[in-house]
Amino acid sequence: MSPTAQGPFAGAILIGTGLFLLTLAVYWPSLRHDFIEQFDDNLYVTRNAYVQQGITPDGLRWALTASVAWNWHPLTVLSHMLDVELYGLNPWGHHFTNILLHAAAAVLLFVLLFRLTESMWASAFVAALFALHPMHVESVAWIAERKDVLSACLWFLTTLAYVHYTRAPSLPRKGAVIALCALGLTAKPMLVTVPFTLLLLDYWPLGRFHQTQPGESPSDKFLALITEKLPLFALSLAAAVVTLLVQHAQGATERANLLPVEARIANALVSYVAYIVKLVWLTDYALIYPHPETSLPLWQFLGSTLIIATVTAIVLWQASRRPHFIVGWLWYLGTLVPVIGIIQVGMQAMADRYSYIPSIGLFIMLVWGVAPLAKTHLGKPALTACGIVLLVALAIGTRFQLEHWRDSETILRHTIRVTKDNFFANYLLGTCLSEQGRFGEAENCFAEAHRVFSDSPLILQDLGKARLAQGRFAAAYECYEEIDGLVPGRPDVRYTMGTILEKMGKTEEAAKIFEEVIDEYRAALKARPDDAWSMFNLATALEHVGRRDEALPLYREALQLQPDLLPAREAEALLNTKTGQQ
Repeated sequence: MSPTAQGPFAGAILIGTGLFLLTLAVYWPSLRHDFIEQFDDNLYVTRNAYVQQGITPDGLRWALTASVAWNWHPLTVLSHMLDVELYGLNPWGHHFTNILLHAAAAVLLFVLLFRLTESMWASAFVAALFALHPMHVESVAWIAERKDVLSACLWFLTTLAYVHYTRAPSLPRKGAVIALCALGLTAKPMLVTVPFTLLLLDYWPLGRFHQTQPGESPSDKFLALITEKLPLFALSLAAAVVTLLVQHAQGATERANLLPVEARIANALVSYVAYIVKLVWLTDYALIYPHPETSLPLWQFLGSTLIIATVTAIVLWQASRRPHFIVGWLWYLGTLVPVIGIIQVGMQAMADRYSYIPSIGLFIMLVWGVAPLAKTHLGKPALTACGIVLLVALAIGTRFQLEHWRDSETILRHTIRVTKDNFFANYLLGTCLSEQGRFGEAENCFAEAHRVFSDSPLILQDLGKARLAQGRFAAAYECYEEIDGLVPGRPDVRYTMGTILEKMGKTEEAAKIFEEVIDEYRAALKARPDDAWSMFNLATALEHVGRRDEALPLYREALQLQPDLLPAREAEALLNTKTGQQ
C-alpha cells in the first residue's frame, strides 16, 4: 500500500472504531432495561415456546415456516434463539446484541459512504447522525425491533457488495449481492426497496448513468441498469407477496379494508412531513401514534402535499448541479413506501422505527448540502463546531429517550403523555397494570381506552375483569352486558355474566343464563366435537347448575383431547374431591 493510501485507510480505521465505541457508550444504559412484555417482546422472546428453547431442530423448522407479529423473518427469529442460547432470558444480553448490531450498522454505513464518495468526514458525519439520533432509539432499545438493526447491517453489506461489483463486474460478485439481499429480506422485508436504492446510487455518486458505451443512449443505459438488477427486483417482489399473504392470513391488513383509500393516502403524505419534523424536533417520541383515520385536518393534508411537491421540484431543478439532493430525497421517499400506510398494517399512523433507514437520505442531503462551506476560510471551523454541538445534542437526546424504554409501564406512560386519545397505549398499560395486580389503575386505563374506542369487545372484557377483581360486580356486569350487545351469541360472555350474577346473589337469573350457555356450548361441540376448550366450558357450566355427574366425564374427555389443559385438570381434581371420588 502506498503512503498516500495508508493515511486515509488509517484515518478510516480510527473513525470507524471511534464511531463503534461512541455508539456503545451512548446506548449502554439500556443493558439495565427489561423486556417490553406488553408489546411484541412477548411474541418474539418471553412467551415464545420455540425461542425459549434456544436453537433446536424443532425450533429451526418452526423459524423457517412460521410467522411472528404478522411477518415471516426467519433470520431475525433465529437471532433471538441464539440470544437465548447465549444469555437465557436475561434481558441485558438481548439488549446487548441490539446495541452491537446498531453500532456495526453505523460503521458499515460509514465504510459504504466512504467507498462511494471518498469523502471521509462527510461519510463519518452521516454515520454519526444515524448512530446517535434519538428517533432511532426505538429500533435499538426495543428487543422486538432486532429486525431493524439486523436488516440494516445486511442492507449495507448488500450495497457494499454492489459497489464492489460495479468496480469489476463478474458473476460471482453479482451472486454475492443477490445472496446478501436475499439474506437481508429474511431479516426484514423492508429491504424490498434495495434495488431502487442501488439505482439511486448508480446516479450519484457512482455516476453509472453517464458511463454510456458508443452508440448507447441514456434511455438504453437506464434500461441496462434496471435489467442488471432484475434478480433483485424478483427477490423484492417475492418477499412483498409473501409478506402480504402472511399479513392477510393473520388479519393484519383488515384495517386497510376499513379505512378509505383517500384517508390512507392523506395520512401517508402527512406522515412524510411528520417524520422530518420529528427528526428535527428531537423529542416527544412515542411507541404508538394513533391513526387519525378520517379525522385528519384538511390543512395538514394540503400543507404536507405542498411541502413534498415543493421539495421535489427543487431537487429536480438542482439534479445536475447537486445530485446528492435528488438521491437523498428519493431515498427518503422511496424507502418509506413499504411502511407509509397505503396498505395499512396495524393501527398506527406512523412509527419511529420506520425512519431507521429512510432518514439516511435526509442526512445525506444535509451533510453534502453544507459540505461546500468547508472549503471557505471560516466555513470549516464553523461547520466543525456546529457538527460537534449537534452530535452532543443528539447523544443527550438519545440518553433521555432511552430512559423511557426501561420497561413496559414506563414507555406506555410516556406514550400516553405525548400523544392524544391513544386507546391502544392505554389498553396495553391496563394489561400491564392488571398483571401486577394494580386493578384500580388498570380500570382507569381500560376506561380511557373504551372512551376512545367504544366498540371494542376486548377492551370491554378487560375492563370488566379489572372491575371483577375489585369486587365491583354490578359495574363488571355492565361491561359484559355491553359486549353481549356488540357481539351476540358468545357463550363465554354469557357464562361470565352468569358467574357475576351468582356473586351478586341473583341465583335464579344466573341459573337461567347457565342453561342457555349449556345449550350454546352443546351446539358448538356438534360443529367442533374435538374442541377441548368448548368441552371444558360446557363442563363448568353444568357444574354451576349442579349437574356434576355430567360435568366430570366432560372434564376427563377434554383432558384426553388436550392433556396440557391445566384448568380442566384442576377442575376435575376439585370435582372429584367434592363428589368423594378418587
